[in-house]
Parts: sequence; C-alpha cells; structure tokens
Amino acid sequence: MSKSHKIVSEFNLAGQFFGFILKDGYQPKMLRLNTNSGEYWIKVPKELRGDLVRAELYNQLKPGDRIQVTGESIRSVKDGTIKLVADRVQLPTNHFSPISPTSQPSAPPTMPCSPTPNASCGQQKKCSILVCSKSDCRKRGGEEIAIALEEQLQELGLGDRVQIKKTGCMSRCKQAPNVVVMPDKTRYSGLDVAEIPELIEKHFPVTAMT
Repeated sequence: MSKSHKIVSEFNLAGQFFGFILKDGYQPKMLRLNTNSGEYWIKVPKELRGDLVRAELYNQLKPGDRIQVTGESIRSVKDGTIKLVADRVQLPTNHFSPISPTSQPSAPPTMPCSPTPNASCGQQKKCSILVCSKSDCRKRGGEEIAIALEEQLQELGLGDRVQIKKTGCMSRCKQAPNVVVMPDKTRYSGLDVAEIPELIEKHFPVTAMT
C-alpha cells in the first residue's frame, strides 16, 4: 500500500502585506505576509495572479496594508518542509471584496489627475502612466509606446512630474498594447503611437501643470 508523502491542511493567516516575489520580473509568484509569528511566503496560483496585479495597479493593495489569506498548507512527510498555497485573499476592508478564483473586482471610481489650482500633480497625487510589459503587449508595440510617451513628456517639460512605469499583465492581452493613466485610472487598449500626443494633452495639459 502506497503512503502519501504530504499532509494537507487549511491555513488562515492575517498580517501586513509586504509585497510580492516576482516570476519573470512581473508575475506575483509568492505573496509576502508579515504576521505576529513571523513572515510567510505564500504561493499565488495562476487564477489569482491577474486579480492581485489589478488590485496593486488600482492601489487597492499596498505594502503595509493588513490583509487576510486563506488556503492550503502542504507539509512534506519526507523533510518536514511546508508550502502555503493561497486560495483567497481578503483585501483591506476600506477597499473591495475578497479576491478568490471566482470573484471579479468592480471597476474603481475615476478621479481626475489634473491638479487643483492650489496643488501640483506631485503634491496632490502622483501622476504616472502604466505600460504593460507582458510579452503580448511588447510584441504589439508596448515598448515603442513606452519610449514615445517618455519622449513626449520630456519634450513638454513633464518628465519630472509624470512617471512611466512598466507593469505585469493587465489581463487584456487580446487588446494589446495596454496602458493605464494614474491616478484617474483611465485604461487605453490597442493604443497607437500616433495617439500619444492626444492622450497626454487630455490627462496632463501643460497649462494645468505649470
């Protein structure tokens, strides 16, 4: 009779989110959770990765946030090592509902990036343009989009106020390349380099940022 080489049980941990350990430079493979009993590295299955990327993208999940993670604890009988695999992540209560393989987060409310008369963009909210660096987006012009955005911002004197950030998958590979303007969270799919001047003028008018 064969014997099982592992013991599977459930775990339920609450603590501070410390960030991700990334796979291929952009996919959240492991979630770092700091608890009263120490730091845990919890494996993130594929079905949760896209939702966690979006949560981080929309500032729903930030280092230092208190979260709760449930899943399976798998202990090897041979060497006693334990592997934790998440099946559900409870985001901070002031944000959205729990992330699980069957849940889909609602679209976050939009908010203007243009500063108020008494505050610059940097003083009010950090302005940035997120460009997906996943292979599908890169193949369909994502890298050229990032370069063109950077050049246009520098040309308009906005290079020190608007940051270009490359991100992981935005879960819209068929509409690549994908770009999100922060903090108003406006998404652009299938963006063309020729459309960049209009995008920048719409979100970062030079007169409003000087």
